[in-house]
Parts: sequence; C-alpha cells; structure tokens
Amino acid sequence: MDAFSTTLLREKFVIRDPAPVSDEEPVVALSNRLVTPIPGSEEKFVVRAQNMHSCIRMAARIVAAAQEKGPILSRPHPFDWADAWQSVNEGFERKYNPNRWIAIYSAGKVVFGDGNHHPFLDIIETCDFKSRQDYEHSITMAENAFKQAGKVVRIDHDANIAMVVNITSELARCGIILRGADKTTTFNFTGKPKGGRPVRISQCLTVSAAFLEGIQLAFQVGMGKQKRRYGFLEIGSEDYKRVEAGEKRLGRLNSAIRQFDQILEVAYRPDRPDFFKMVDEAEDVARKILAPQIEAKIESGELDDEEWIV
Repeated sequence: MDAFSTTLLREKFVIRDPAPVSDEEPVVALSNRLVTPIPGSEEKFVVRAQNMHSCIRMAARIVAAAQEKGPILSRPHPFDWADAWQSVNEGFERKYNPNRWIAIYSAGKVVFGDGNHHPFLDIIETCDFKSRQDYEHSITMAENAFKQAGKVVRIDHDANIAMVVNITSELARCGIILRGADKTTTFNFTGKPKGGRPVRISQCLTVSAAFLEGIQLAFQVGMGKQKRRYGFLEIGSEDYKRVEAGEKRLGRLNSAIRQFDQILEVAYRPDRPDFFKMVDEAEDVARKILAPQIEAKIESGELDDEEWIV
C-alpha cells in the first residue's frame, strides 16, 4: 500500500468590500476541507462538508472504493456518489442535522454535491487547481477573478488544522486537534498491524471521524442535559429527544472505537478520550453558561433555589 497523508482544515472565508466605509455586509463562507489522494493512482479529490466527521467519512468511502475496485472517475459503471453519501448520513446525522451538505471536487470542478454549499468554495477550488495546488495563491487568484468581473473585494482566510494523518501499511499516525469554546482537545493515536490484519486507510479515517464527532457531540449532550434539567427544553420536543439520542449515539461511537482497538495494535497519547466524562465536564460548563437564565427562573418562582447549586 502506498503511503497516504492528508490534513483536515476548518476554514472561514470572509469576502468584503475593501472600501473604508461600506454599507455592504461581508460574505462569509464556512467549510471543512480534506484533500484526498488515492494511493497508487493519479486521482485526487477535495472533499468539503458542513461538518468534520462527515467530511472525513466521505473521504474514507472514496479511498475504500478506489482500493477495492480501482479508479473512481474512469469506471465503466459510474461510482454511486449519492449512495456513498447516504451511507455517511444514516441515523442520527440524517435526523438531527438538516443543514448537512457535501461538495466533492476533482481537477477544480464539482463531481458531486448535495445540500447547499457556498458557491464561493467552487471559485477557490477552481483557482487552486489552476495554481497547481498552491492553496494560498488561490486566494489571490480569486480576488483577481472578482476584479476582472468588475467587483473589487478583499478575501480574508482563517484556517485551523483539525486532523493530521500519515498512514502506511505498517503504521498509522493520526493527530486530532479540536478547539472548543472552553478548551482545546488534542491527542494522537498510532495503529500497527495485529494478528495478520493490515492497517487500512479507510478504518483509520473512520475512527478519526468518530473521535471528532464524539468530542463535539459530548459537549452538545452535556449542554442539552442541563437545559432539560432546568426546564429550558420542552418535553417531547425534537431538541429534548435529541439529548437522549445523542447519548445513544455516543455509545455507538464508543463501540466502533473499541472495535478498532481490537483490530489493530493501538496506542494513545495521552489517554483515549472518554466521551461520557466529557459529557459530565460539559454539564459543569453549561451550568455556568446558563446561570443568568436559571437565576431569572428562581426570581420568577419557576425554579426552587434549592434545586440550583452553583
């Protein structure tokens, strides 16, 4: 197996009028971006998505399909992009994330898309391909493209690394970096062959997605549990149900990670993240965030002050 290396970026583009005074609001385009080379092939895709875990899982599907049945774009029977995307969004994601979207590029052009992604991202990918993948230069090219079209803009680009992976048949190295509202979670894991089972790119990408989804979901569940506890969520509402569904989803993610730990020889540094411990930590943070609203409920008599302990 040829080596596989990539980096997941969390990106924010702000396109604004450079004039000192302007009534025109800046345009904001958000995305997660993962360049996905196909080992042993000249094919390369760029996967953009609304959230990190879906971006990574879709990349994993592409790589797995290419390694099983050969090149994606030159098959006699076209690769079923829609089916691959549907498999990424089964269950919890499909029910509770109506804003999900995906856009996949090859040679600067969209080869598959679903949902509503910002059209500016298409311009950036076209410019990146024309600049021979000099990504920073592609932003300057995009500004020039707007200028040629009669619109002068300044494009500010903010990007944070969320995942770095380097995978060979003998060793997978994956680093996860997630910046939250209260802290940054960083950890690494390595995977080596075990019991004759080789390291597979798609498995390593998929488990990385599980970690990123679990860490984010743990905070949402912790916040939701506190909102539910203090009556900020209507009983029986979708937001109320999402808390319990989120806990079940965390359990399934844990099971998938444990299975990965059994398949390969896996080592974590520091320890493997504990999603349910993160839920407890998120509840503590949520209590502080919700404190003003809770105190208002106490003053109005909706909540007994003995039920609220800072």
